[in-house]
Amino acid sequence: MPLGVPLATTPQNSFQMYDDVAIVETFVGETTYRDEEAATYTRAIERLWEEAVTGEDARRLIVRAAEELQS
Repeated sequence: MPLGVPLATTPQNSFQMYDDVAIVETFVGETTYRDEEAATYTRAIERLWEEAVTGEDARRLIVRAAEELQS
């Protein structure tokens, strides 16, 4: 995700998806969701991918960030 881009969906917690299982990390631990509850996280990932840059654009973004860290 490029910095400064307004997001339609802003993640409130980190989470991972494994097929139809979502594991959500909070300050107090992890919660596992399945089925329809996990589908909510699948939709969130789909919305985030719509905002993400990929391919050559992503490579340029990463290279630029690495160069800024070195200076």
